[in-house]
Amino acid sequence: MGLLLYRISSNTTASCLAAFFLAVDPMHITFSRQAIQEVHTTFFFILGTLLAVLSVRDEKEEMIWWLLPLSGIVFGLGLASKGHALFPLLVCIPYIISKTLKLKDPGLTIFAILSLTVLPLTVFLLTYIPWFDRGYDLSDWLFMQQALSKEIATHQGSSGDVFKYTQAWQWFINPLMAYGNFSYSGGKPHVTVAMGNPLVWLLVLPSSFYLLFKALKQKKGLIVLFLFWIPYLPLALALRPIQMLSSLGVIPFAFCLVGLTVSEIKMKTGAKYFYAYLTAVLLAAMLLYPLAIGKALDYGYLRSITERANPHTINQNP
Repeated sequence: MGLLLYRISSNTTASCLAAFFLAVDPMHITFSRQAIQEVHTTFFFILGTLLAVLSVRDEKEEMIWWLLPLSGIVFGLGLASKGHALFPLLVCIPYIISKTLKLKDPGLTIFAILSLTVLPLTVFLLTYIPWFDRGYDLSDWLFMQQALSKEIATHQGSSGDVFKYTQAWQWFINPLMAYGNFSYSGGKPHVTVAMGNPLVWLLVLPSSFYLLFKALKQKKGLIVLFLFWIPYLPLALALRPIQMLSSLGVIPFAFCLVGLTVSEIKMKTGAKYFYAYLTAVLLAAMLLYPLAIGKALDYGYLRSITERANPHTINQNP
C-alpha cells in the first residue's frame, strides 16, 4: 500500500502514513484475523494497481510493458475472489491507456487494453474450471453471473440478519459504525467487534474534498481520488444493506487520502502536532484492539461499543 502511494505521489511521509493507518486499523485487523474473502480481494487489487502504476515511467520513456499482463493476471485473481477488484481495475484501464497514447505507440495501446481487459476476464474464467468439469457450460455460467448480479443489486440479508450498521454512506461520518460477531467457547461468550479508528476514518471525507480542490487547481493527482470514489460511491448510494465487510474494498485508498493530507499539514504546522496525532492514532488503536481479538467483554470501557454492536443485543439498543 505504501509503495503504491509513493509511486503515485513521490511522498514518502504520506506513503508511510497510509501503510501505518492500514496496519493498525482495528477494522482491518479484525477481518484479517477472520480471513474473510474481502481480505484476499484487497491484497489482489492493491497489487494489481501497483503493478499497473509501476509500468508507467517518465512520459518520454518507454513503459515497462511486461508488468501490464502481470497486473491483468492479479486483477483476474482479485475478481475471482470478489467483485471489489473491478473498481480499481476500471480506474487503471483509462489511466494506462492515456499513458500509452502519449507515447504514440498503437501496438502498446492495444497490448495494454488486452492485458487489462481480456486477460483478467480469462483468468476469472479459468478459476471456474472445476465448476465446468462438473458438466456446466458457458450458457450456465452466463445465467449464473446474471443471477449473481441481480442478487448483488437486491440482496436484503437473511431473515436472521440483525446487524445494524448497513449504510455505507455513514462509514466516514459515524465514528461508532461497527460489525459485531458472537461466538461461544471455553465456557464463556466472545464478542468480536470490527470498528474503524475514528481518528483516521473521520478525516477521510474532509481529506478527499481538500485533495479534490487541490487536484483541480493543479490539474494533477486525481488518480488517488478516483481509486477511492469509484469503489465507494456505488456502496454509499446502494439502496440495499451494505455490511462493513465491504469497507475493505475502500479503506486502503481512503487511508491514502488521509496520509496525503496529514503529510501536508505536517509541512505547514511542524513535527510537534504531527507526532502528537500519530501517538493519538496508535493509542486509540491499542484501546480498540481487544474488540478485534474477541475480548470485547473483558474490558469495561468497551462495554457501550460492545452492546451497540453485539448482534444478540442490538435490537434492544436502537
